[in-house]
Amino acid sequence: LRGRSFVIFISTLMIFYLLLMMFGNTGTQFVVPYPDMGSRFIDLCVAVSLVSFVMATVAYTAFTGYRQEKRIAYDLMLELEKRNKELEFLSVHDPLTEVFTRRYFFDRLQNELDNASDTEENFHVLMIDLDFFKRVNDEYGHLYGDDVLRSVACEIRNNIRDYDVLARYGGEEFVVLVGHSPGEVGYEVAENIRINVGNIKYKHNKPVTVSIGVAINNSEDSVESIIQRADEKLYEAKKNGRNRVMI
Repeated sequence: LRGRSFVIFISTLMIFYLLLMMFGNTGTQFVVPYPDMGSRFIDLCVAVSLVSFVMATVAYTAFTGYRQEKRIAYDLMLELEKRNKELEFLSVHDPLTEVFTRRYFFDRLQNELDNASDTEENFHVLMIDLDFFKRVNDEYGHLYGDDVLRSVACEIRNNIRDYDVLARYGGEEFVVLVGHSPGEVGYEVAENIRINVGNIKYKHNKPVTVSIGVAINNSEDSVESIIQRADEKLYEAKKNGRNRVMI
């Protein structure tokens, strides 16, 4: 018994005992007297045993139902936590490549700009674009193109540090925030990415190259300005023949 049936059962039982007590007090002419104390004792034992059995059954049912509902609630809580973590992951990660989203990257970039203004540390922004990616989709299909994007994203991730930020900027473009990177570190990271992405082996044996534009921060930078400079260098790399890094 659980839920409405349990409430109806308890209510009916209470009404039954109340009516029985009222009948015992008002309808004394219907009560048959005990012939002796032994009969009264036996009747009392039977009554107490039956009532105890009924109450024990009710208590056990209630306790068992409580444990079941508690276990269900606990399982639902675990499932809710799991779903929340999945939603949290999806809110900041690209579903195809599982790298960060553009919005998350902008938030991290703004934090990096704020920290840099206090500490005067340098960092680099890398704008990465796959060369002639439209040809890949046209020749081999979009599913193959998706595999290429995932492979490139994985290779970029392998060539940056754990605290650097990789995001999908849009389409076949990726952007990387290389933190705490003075001098030519950003260029070196970009060059390693370019070389290793070009060495990826695909099932059609046609390499995919990338062009990369690199910008280093300055004291007057905003999110938009440093992204624009990196994008301009990316355009310059493409204009000069692709498969190269411009800083």
